[in-house]
Amino acid sequence: MNQTFAGKLEFSVMNNVFRIVETKPLDAYMNMALDEALFLSFCDDPKALPIFRIYRWVRPAFSLGVSQDPRLNLDLGKCRDRDFPFVRRITGGGIILHDQEITYSLVVPQGFFGSPREISASFKAICEFLLVFYRKLGLAPGFAVDYPFNGTVGKATKFCFSGREKYDIVVEGKKIGGNAQKRNQKAIFQHGSIPISVDHKRLAEFSLGECDNNLDGVAALDELKDTLPSPDCLIRLLKESFIEAFNAQDALSEIKNEELMLAEVLKKEKYSSDNWNIERHANIKPSEKASVA
Repeated sequence: MNQTFAGKLEFSVMNNVFRIVETKPLDAYMNMALDEALFLSFCDDPKALPIFRIYRWVRPAFSLGVSQDPRLNLDLGKCRDRDFPFVRRITGGGIILHDQEITYSLVVPQGFFGSPREISASFKAICEFLLVFYRKLGLAPGFAVDYPFNGTVGKATKFCFSGREKYDIVVEGKKIGGNAQKRNQKAIFQHGSIPISVDHKRLAEFSLGECDNNLDGVAALDELKDTLPSPDCLIRLLKESFIEAFNAQDALSEIKNEELMLAEVLKKEKYSSDNWNIERHANIKPSEKASVA
């Protein structure tokens, strides 16, 4: 089915059926492992349905962009002394402190937009559901490209929330959350953070060097709303917003055993290892391990 989305973009998903799943709070290594497991499993199955996952974090943790060197950005000694986890994502961008937030991930086929399009266009189309979500909270969100900004749009920054891309979301002139993509010839993967609150003090405490000046231009929900629904209510609202924005049908799916098994392998041999998190070398080829598992 082809539909016009937001009046400009077209996307194509058979009957608009998605697997929409909410997973229990997991540690940093398992959250990133499960995201990659869903991406890899989708790419290996030509009949796979697109999947939208909503999740939280069982304890605070840092994640870093795939190209970041944690030795230049984080006080690793302090992280280890205080048993504060950090993990490298498969997507780009800067450091994110995951704590009081809701996180999502999405896997769709490359043909999701009907024809090949530039990355920024897919960001815009995907992030429309976040605009719906923030509007349901009574906020007035927009895309960064439509708001004046003193910094440089698209410039790499130490912290993900302090950088701005064209289709990052801005509320009251401040950026809220962050989103990042990975793609191959078969699929587009995107995940993103919706911060309920941002602990600027902790970011500064564990950071090496000076913090980005643009952190003053970062917002969280607790700064924008006097009262907020509970996290469970926010999750329900996010799901409703996704279904509304994409006219989606929920396949009422759970995480499959084979996806969970692959995620366990990825957690053990990749995401909880210094080879990946510090040196950016993975010990395994996930596609080979998937067949073994």
